[in-house]
Amino acid sequence: MNQAKIDRKVNSLNGIARKVFEAVPKQESWTINQVMQEMKRCGSPNPDRHVVAGSLNHMLANGIVIEPMPGAFRQVTPGNAPTHDPVPTVVDQNPPPAKPATAKSADNGDLLDRFARISSKLNSIAAQMKDVVDEVGSISLEAIEAIESAEKKTGQLKQLQELLKGLTNE
Repeated sequence: MNQAKIDRKVNSLNGIARKVFEAVPKQESWTINQVMQEMKRCGSPNPDRHVVAGSLNHMLANGIVIEPMPGAFRQVTPGNAPTHDPVPTVVDQNPPPAKPATAKSADNGDLLDRFARISSKLNSIAAQMKDVVDEVGSISLEAIEAIESAEKKTGQLKQLQELLKGLTNE
């Protein structure tokens, strides 16, 4: 693959995928965690592991990144381009349930995935709570309007009562 073809494929990437590509080195192979650390170092706050993995798999399928060892990636250069069609890495969509973490068996990638799942759940709960808060706010506004309307009617009834008292006293 020549440099022009590589550049054309890189230019077709979206913004996030391009940042992932720029974080992948040309000379050595890096893991997803190393790529994420490089992205953070270059100013991308908290890149999502699943987005980075998906971007790397997309680039691997397009032939602009190679995976010389399983889980380690590097950019394709005209000198190290594969001579065969690249085979995308298949990621299991239904991974087995997470095992309880032990101090001896926990690796950083697994822990980061678990934290990412918890963070996603918390974000979902926070969005639901925001919806509930908005609903409570609208109900309270309706209650305030109902109270003000009732107070207005009560005032009118008091005026009518006083008028009637005044008529009976005369």
